[in-house]
Amino acid sequence: MTYQEALLEGKNILKDADVADFETDAWLLLEYVTGIDRNKFILDKVSDKDMPETDYKAYKDAIERRGQKIPLQHITGVQNFYGYDFFVNENVLIPRFDTEVLVEQVINIIKKDYGKNTKIPEILDICTGSGCIILSIMAYIRDKMGYTPKGYALDISEKALEVAKDNARRLDLNPEISLMDILTSEISGNYDIIVSNPPYIETEVIKGLMSEVKDHEPMIALDGGQDGLLFYRTIADKAYDHINGGGYLAFEIGYNQGRGVTDIVTEAGYTDARVIKDYAGNDRVCIARRMKDV
Repeated sequence: MTYQEALLEGKNILKDADVADFETDAWLLLEYVTGIDRNKFILDKVSDKDMPETDYKAYKDAIERRGQKIPLQHITGVQNFYGYDFFVNENVLIPRFDTEVLVEQVINIIKKDYGKNTKIPEILDICTGSGCIILSIMAYIRDKMGYTPKGYALDISEKALEVAKDNARRLDLNPEISLMDILTSEISGNYDIIVSNPPYIETEVIKGLMSEVKDHEPMIALDGGQDGLLFYRTIADKAYDHINGGGYLAFEIGYNQGRGVTDIVTEAGYTDARVIKDYAGNDRVCIARRMKDV
């Protein structure tokens, strides 16, 4: 079995299994198993060479798992997010490209309002999951601006926090990571920015999601209650007294939740609420501010 034949077989298996990105996934799994990237595959004319039997068996196993709609990232154990590689598994939501908009907006706030020569910001990430949001913010500021914000992360899942701690170690960061159910517990401490990508899918909508999501990602990271806004109400209310005057609350939101979340933060006392769209033109982030202390 040559590499090219194995790749073609992988594509056909995934196509027959109705995997949407069957060609891309077949390639990525080949790279994952063999360590041969696409450039090397082409330039070194690997395609016609015989594939070692152990690699072929590992590749076939990975392809079959993907054909069962197990997410690609759960097979490879990694997802790149904001330029950093994050370990992921079935205990955390797989970081999405859309969430990078939230990270980018928070970084822009830090660049504008904070800095090592003024005030090093303290940032709390609620419903942190893999830690991709808080860790990407901390790593970027460290790598590009020469100082590290103080980071804090909360999640209801102990298994998710294990993933977040693993990712923190991989990125050589040391945020304070704690177990907490935001729906039943109160926030402690004060922060300059509170950020969250909470569960925001309506309960009844979840059953119609693609299998990779509804069957393999943690339900507690998806279910935002009957109208999808449960966590926004809770966090906006509980966070207000723990954001320093002039500080920010930043949410990722669903494509149809811009008006609903804006109303929630405004009614909770925040000002300057604004919605930012993602690269597809959909509402994706809501940012609001707590008034400066008089």
